[in-house]
Amino acid sequence: MSWFWKTGKSEDVEGLEPESGEVSEPGVAEQLALGEAPEEAEAEPRPSPARRRTQVPMEVRLLSVQACEAGLLRRDVAELAGVTANTISNWCRTYRRDGLGGLAKRTRSTSTRRICEALEERIKAHREAHPEHGVRRVRDELRRNEGLSVSAETVRRVVNEADLGQPPPK
Repeated sequence: MSWFWKTGKSEDVEGLEPESGEVSEPGVAEQLALGEAPEEAEAEPRPSPARRRTQVPMEVRLLSVQACEAGLLRRDVAELAGVTANTISNWCRTYRRDGLGGLAKRTRSTSTRRICEALEERIKAHREAHPEHGVRRVRDELRRNEGLSVSAETVRRVVNEADLGQPPPK
């Protein structure tokens, strides 16, 4: 197997010497430099697209579904989108069943939201009971008395959304 075949780099393929223990095949470097596949070289299986946990934008999902509906192969669309063909099939099925809303990002757990709602209620209750306490004081009291860990910015957001903020000084 040649150096190019291992690394995928095309620069200066002809002048390379094989590494120790590596057998150089005559003519392979020239074929690779011209963009041709070597005649008797074993082609390594192409790895499937890497699994990724990053969120694919909604626009990409919608364009992928539309491309499949227009007749493109799922395999080709998946390669362009950077996902697997199975993912494209799932998006198409979801789009047919639920429409555009089915392609939207969904939270994985509803328990997190319930915890957040309960925490917001505790912040509101504390602020209503002690309107003179600032956001850091509310945060500290919740942490000290109830064992709830919350940032001052979260307290500020909840207080402002509930219109429990202090009026500006005169």
